[in-house]
Amino acid sequence: MGRKSLAEERRPQILEAFYRCLTEKGIEGCTLASIAREANMTTSLISHYFANKEQLSLELIHWILEMHEEFFFKPIEAIEDPDERLERLLAIYFSDELPSEDYTRAYIAMVYWSGINEDVHEAMRKANERYYAALSNVLMEADRSGRLTPEEAETIAVSISALTDGLWAHWFMVPEKAHPSTGMNMVRTYLDVVLGRGE
Repeated sequence: MGRKSLAEERRPQILEAFYRCLTEKGIEGCTLASIAREANMTTSLISHYFANKEQLSLELIHWILEMHEEFFFKPIEAIEDPDERLERLLAIYFSDELPSEDYTRAYIAMVYWSGINEDVHEAMRKANERYYAALSNVLMEADRSGRLTPEEAETIAVSISALTDGLWAHWFMVPEKAHPSTGMNMVRTYLDVVLGRGE
């Protein structure tokens, strides 16, 4: 295998520097100059690979999605039993492995940026749709009652995702009271009823 090109080496370095910058300064305080300092590069070199902060933000979302692909989706691919797959997915959703303090800061910054930038908003929307679809499919496969509709599965998936996001944010602000795992038993009890798993 040949050596990586400069672009293949530098673009991830810049994205990692942008990620670190977001965790320290937020989206508005994270200028190209501060990203360049964090990456130990010149501003002109950053601009050579990324035209502006918007492009950096879009690339960062895809970079985070790749990380999520490994964390969220790869572990459930090999699991055939629907109940086991659902349990594993819930364990991942309510785990404290991913939502570190740095990750939560970066995520909050990206949510803020998506509120004022249409392209970033669309990228975040598509990312969320990916999670909704994955969880909806697992819910439909695990439904023993036969009563769950695709629309209801999607509503539940959105609600679980929203609960997780809220718990992560609260965990960041009030760590002693809002650990992500606090939602696990509540959601599992609800799903047992909805999916007929206790029947």
